[in-house]
Amino acid sequence: ALTDFAGAFRQRSFLIAQRELTADGWRLDGGVFQRLLEKLRSASVPLRDFVGASVLRGISTGLNDAFVIDGNSKDRLISEHWSSAELIKPYLRGKDVGRWRVSSPDMWIIFTRRGVDISRYPAILDHLRQYKERLMPGVPGGRKPGNYQWYEIQDNIAYWQEFERKKIISTKVSINPTFAIDDEGHYLGNTSYLVAAGPEPNYMLGLLNSKVARCYATSVFVEKQNGWYEVQPAGLEAFPIPTATNTLMISDLVADILATKAANPAADVRALEAEIDQRVYALYGL
Repeated sequence: ALTDFAGAFRQRSFLIAQRELTADGWRLDGGVFQRLLEKLRSASVPLRDFVGASVLRGISTGLNDAFVIDGNSKDRLISEHWSSAELIKPYLRGKDVGRWRVSSPDMWIIFTRRGVDISRYPAILDHLRQYKERLMPGVPGGRKPGNYQWYEIQDNIAYWQEFERKKIISTKVSINPTFAIDDEGHYLGNTSYLVAAGPEPNYMLGLLNSKVARCYATSVFVEKQNGWYEVQPAGLEAFPIPTATNTLMISDLVADILATKAANPAADVRALEAEIDQRVYALYGL
């Protein structure tokens, strides 16, 4: 209530140094997060430099009803014409990406990228034709304007081969760090991100799922309601990775978590996570 303003102001107000009100944005947190970020970055390299790759977004089809199918539909299309198997890829939505591991929901995407010769895939063409009016680009009731054919995926996913490589994936909106390793060639929906696994995937996964990463996320990413935040590629690419000479212990602990979760997805791994957090704190000098 407005009558509580004076008391609330006395309890929660703080001073901010003028030097921290920079042109690239103000963070009204008393400078605590800024000093923490400086500490994290002092002996680290940005994630993008560590893996030598950018953070990439999942696919926007423009009409998932047409392109995303279940296992039964996949089997039917392949039985109708063998060529369908060339275009149907395993698919994950953002909500299928869990902390440490993914759950495969037996969903698939018809990946008709730019320039595909659709005449070679008659079963796929017949399937998509039922959605043709809604798939037309730049017309009322259709998809957004663009230089693509009605039977093609809306976005120009020039980096599509990255989906088929080992990668670390993340949800787009999260309340806690939610990263997992995917080495099964899943294609991703547009509510998730991927980055190349790099030379030490377990080590990087441990850092990204740590409490330090949670603090980084809440101070850098766009805040949503009730503690949730939205991951942005630029902020994730800038995540500081310590240039440690001995990363084996964290990698081994992550391997233990992955093995435990593979055996029982509901297993309690908090003790292992706490040990990872302690080792991550030490890496950053916290």
